[in-house]
Amino acid sequence: MVRIEQTSLGETIVLDRPERRNALTLPMWRALGSLLRSADERGRAGASPPGAGAPSEGEPLYVVGAGGYFCSGADLGALRWARESPEHADDFVSGVVECLLSLHTTGREVVAVVEGGARAAGWRSCSPATAGSRSAPRRSSSPSAPTG
Repeated sequence: MVRIEQTSLGETIVLDRPERRNALTLPMWRALGSLLRSADERGRAGASPPGAGAPSEGEPLYVVGAGGYFCSGADLGALRWARESPEHADDFVSGVVECLLSLHTTGREVVAVVEGGARAAGWRSCSPATAGSRSAPRRSSSPSAPTG
């Protein structure tokens, strides 16, 4: 599950599958891409999700993982499914690429608040932050998030 909510950080996308360290299934990749695009549109329009104040110009979009771990990467079951047929492979690759393009092309800064750990893919394009506390992430001085 992937959702967007207003937190003490600001507008925040939550990867919420803690029982699998927030490993991304195909529906999660698709939902994440969709949420990134809609958050970008709201940021450009000065609008916000229901129940939240409008984001101020230049306000970053935060991404956090539920359950004390940011994201363990792609779900292995989703990868197995993708290898079952060329159609599944095309579907999976399309969902992931669409999500990553949304991440790379958003007009808002995307800050990955990494708590516990993270693995690979498009998170390198986020501004990294370490989460000692979700109320005050510390921005990393490195140009890209660490990979593993």
